Amino acid sequence: MDIDWIWSSLQRNQLAAGTTDATSHTLRHRDQCTLLFRDMRGAHTRSLRAHADDARALVEADAAMIFLEWPGPRGVEVRSAIDNALQMLGREHPTALVITKCESHLTSGEFAAFAEDPLGFARGHAPLSDLLDSLLSFVEHFRHGALFPVTVYGWNGSRPAHFYDEFGRLVPWNIRPALVDRPFEYILSRLDLGTTFS
Repeated sequence: MDIDWIWSSLQRNQLAAGTTDATSHTLRHRDQCTLLFRDMRGAHTRSLRAHADDARALVEADAAMIFLEWPGPRGVEVRSAIDNALQMLGREHPTALVITKCESHLTSGEFAAFAEDPLGFARGHAPLSDLLDSLLSFVEHFRHGALFPVTVYGWNGSRPAHFYDEFGRLVPWNIRPALVDRPFEYILSRLDLGTTFS
């Protein structure tokens, strides 16, 4: 699936398909370097034997971005997947933790405070405080400044830029992404012009 097609779908208020299998995307950064971005299912790290290609690609990538939906419906599965991924990556591997769906639970002002001091903000706001407490050993893996709240949908005035359809799915509506570039910029700052990450 092409990145331009995904972005176009979101702009047209249509759902983009979820990640079912690993997909590679080529992105051109504004500094003209080219990135090969491999989108894979994080749940695959829970069963490394069954998904050896994903495990190998994760370890061989120049850097990794781990996406965590807040608050996710499958806490134990998420913790297991993150634990396995971080064990494979090691502490020196450039890694960013990206917290998504912030617009579903925060106002734009709260989101700004969260982005300014992710851990400080999270510790005072349940259920995020509960989530980060349960992930404390994982959060400590990430360097200071490697935790990124983002929102792809954003807000329309004071309301999130999405609605729930009849199947309970979030559908974008006049999206206004916020801070989605920050984890990419962090990863690039940690690389010596590397060109691949998962």
